[in-house]
Amino acid sequence: MKKIAFFVWITVGLLVSCETPISITLPEHSTTTVVEGWIENGQHPVVIVSHSMDYYSSVGMDAILASVEKNCIVKVTDSDGNEEQLQLGFTYDHIFGLLNAAYVGKSLVGQPGKTYYLYIEDTAGNIYTSTTTIPQNTVQVDSVKINIEHPEDTTALGRIYFTDNSSTYDCYRFFTKVKNLDVIYTQILYGCYDDLTFNGKQMNYEMIRMPMSNLDVSAMLGIDAEEYGRMYFKKGDTVYVKSTITDTATLNYWFPMQVDINMMMMPFRISGTYPTNITGDNVIGIWSGYHARYDTLVFE
Repeated sequence: MKKIAFFVWITVGLLVSCETPISITLPEHSTTTVVEGWIENGQHPVVIVSHSMDYYSSVGMDAILASVEKNCIVKVTDSDGNEEQLQLGFTYDHIFGLLNAAYVGKSLVGQPGKTYYLYIEDTAGNIYTSTTTIPQNTVQVDSVKINIEHPEDTTALGRIYFTDNSSTYDCYRFFTKVKNLDVIYTQILYGCYDDLTFNGKQMNYEMIRMPMSNLDVSAMLGIDAEEYGRMYFKKGDTVYVKSTITDTATLNYWFPMQVDINMMMMPFRISGTYPTNITGDNVIGIWSGYHARYDTLVFE
């Protein structure tokens, strides 16, 4: 027994002594400029300029707001030569806009068929540009419904029915906004796609509500956390449905991002590739043109 114990002791000692300490040096974060902007028919342009955050940094509303660039020159010019310099301010169209951290227009209004040129110059002298066009046609919605399976149901998902135009290649993006719950329109689950699989046919699609952020900002908004995060509609809800046709660049940007976020329910799980239409050094993001229509759905 003494020999066995000695052998075990020697073996353990050898194994311990063979351990190789591993030292990992994490690469420093390289800050990237992030642009999110859009213009839709009948509405003023909105642009948000921010900077990417270190993967290992503390994520919270204060840190996110600190990443927003608030001293840029942001201009939008239409194909007729009309130009406006956007001003930092308030808008209901984005979570940063609720905190007066979005560049918004006041005079330029989106028109179907027009092209819009974006120009951004930051405080370091970096220049970013992009171009988008508001599609001529919008979504041909046939109906929107609450998908009730039983008369006594108090919760349900929505469903939208629309007919695709067979003569055009169309890229769709759908949003909802629940009255007295949502402060901005948010894309429904997997709500960005094209018509390659249903060109010229009637399409019906389930509308699953998504909160405006994967961060729990319910306390900031004074909303119950369970209510904030619910993916269904409740009896008594008034649901505003925003249906849009957009361009290929917008589809190529948002489609892979929605897959990454929705599959893992967080944007940091997968390092995806999101093609950008913003030109400039060390920049990502999207400048989108939308032809939108709005419908109202009441869950009675």
